[in-house]
Amino acid sequence: MDVDAGIYWINTQTPFGRKIQESVDYGPNSTRWREDMFPRYIDIVVRQAVRELEKRDTGLTADLLDWELVRLAKKVYDAAASDPSLDSFLFHETMSNPHAESGAVDPVIGTGSDPEIQP
Repeated sequence: MDVDAGIYWINTQTPFGRKIQESVDYGPNSTRWREDMFPRYIDIVVRQAVRELEKRDTGLTADLLDWELVRLAKKVYDAAASDPSLDSFLFHETMSNPHAESGAVDPVIGTGSDPEIQP
């Protein structure tokens, strides 16, 4: 299974996603599309964190899970707000690639190497 291997898929063809992509006013390069996608990335981080938490703590309770979800979401949002590689993705009408000169790929959600947002 992909999830067991740490691979998550985002279905961009849901009715809501498709409506944004096909919209004359928005489209797949719009901030509206990116505002829809960012929480989906966070969902992936959270789902993986829940799986890791279950491995570490077999006494998982609703209160513990709720606390972990809030803690992790805050760290992800705080990290995203201060990550320069996400600035144009999250906060500008037009995206730019700050890595274009080096030939590197512009990261969408960072490298995942930040220990503050690890599960």
